[in-house]
Amino acid sequence: MNPVRLSALDAMNYYLSREGRYFGGGDIVSLTVLDSGTESPTIEATREALAARIAPIAALQERVALAPADLAYPHWIADPIPPADKFADAEGTNWDAVLETVRKLPLEPLDPLESTWRGLVWRNVTGAPGIAGRATVIAMKVAHSVTDGRGITQIQRALFGDESAVARVPGHGNPSHAIGIANVVGELMRAPWSLVRFVRVARKAAAKQVPPHDFQFVSELNVSGERYAYLNVRHVAVNDLRWGGSVTETGLTAVSIALEAYLGRLGVPMQPLFAQMPIVPPGIDKVELPVPSGNSASLGIVVDLSAGTSDRVERAERIRQSVAEKLATQANTDHLTGRQLFEQVPVQFVRAFAARGASVAASPWHIAFTSYSKGAANLTLLDNPVAYFAGPPILRPGRALGVTMLGLGDRVTISVGASDAIKAPALFADLLEAAIKREI
Repeated sequence: MNPVRLSALDAMNYYLSREGRYFGGGDIVSLTVLDSGTESPTIEATREALAARIAPIAALQERVALAPADLAYPHWIADPIPPADKFADAEGTNWDAVLETVRKLPLEPLDPLESTWRGLVWRNVTGAPGIAGRATVIAMKVAHSVTDGRGITQIQRALFGDESAVARVPGHGNPSHAIGIANVVGELMRAPWSLVRFVRVARKAAAKQVPPHDFQFVSELNVSGERYAYLNVRHVAVNDLRWGGSVTETGLTAVSIALEAYLGRLGVPMQPLFAQMPIVPPGIDKVELPVPSGNSASLGIVVDLSAGTSDRVERAERIRQSVAEKLATQANTDHLTGRQLFEQVPVQFVRAFAARGASVAASPWHIAFTSYSKGAANLTLLDNPVAYFAGPPILRPGRALGVTMLGLGDRVTISVGASDAIKAPALFADLLEAAIKREI
């Protein structure tokens, strides 16, 4: 059997995790809250049920192995650890204890050479937002080399009863047991011509980029913290997030209003504000790649938050136009061809790209914003319905404040994350809720 190497994007995320670019190596943390009524299932039953759901998901049964001397791409090998053994029985029986533990998870990065994910289970949790009785809370920490936000969405749906989602989980093919010197030599021989082709396409794409936006550094936001220090989770009805267009556009508008008010409370003069938001380029799922990829090459667009616009409706419309303009610009780039060629770039250059990216300490935006729909609210585990998902924002030095919005059915869960360098993060979380409710 030929070894299945990591895609270039999967490898990029693996090397970024080694470079320490993010708090916790950029691992994706997902939180699932189930309404368990009067009593949660036993830890043994929960582990067995989750292991059974994991059985058909290849992406959760592999780990990373390096090629000889790390001269070729890393590849996927079978993980010998039984999935049930990766779920630990977590301490704490109230919601604050859950958040305190989850907040610390980014401080404990995974080593994909040992395991690409692990899980925690809290039983009989009281005080979970929106849960009248006891909740069962399941946290999963997944290495970014395995997949991205879209992949995590399908993994979550597959784990909690959506059998059709299994086929939508980005897979990595059949894992191999070893990689030989012939594979290394083959990659090295193809490297020069592959690199030349990639550089040609990259130059064409660079020529189409729009001029940089009118970014101004804000010392209260563009800071380099040392740890993940704050996490807050709240949820609202979808209808409460449709007063400014789509849920995403309304969320951006609420972030704009809250961020402006937050800086005003800190005595910071009003100035242009920008949010970074990942998007998935149209047609990316149809790009033929030499190996399966867990990451889908999302792009980051920078949205003008129209700070200073007093009318809420006008502000929402300007933000909608900013998003539309950035999407149109990305549609005109040769991103899909570049995505194909990137898979042929020698791994040495992927490592160099990762090292260069890890050295960037500043970001040309003020806040990170992510919005995903998790689909219909028809998910269960052991007859316990899934009430909602939460996703702590990924932070890194220079990107110290983030907001994640995850929709499930008619509810949207909003998570605010901040590093220790952000002043009064709870104030921003309160202002964001007030902006959503149109109280400010």
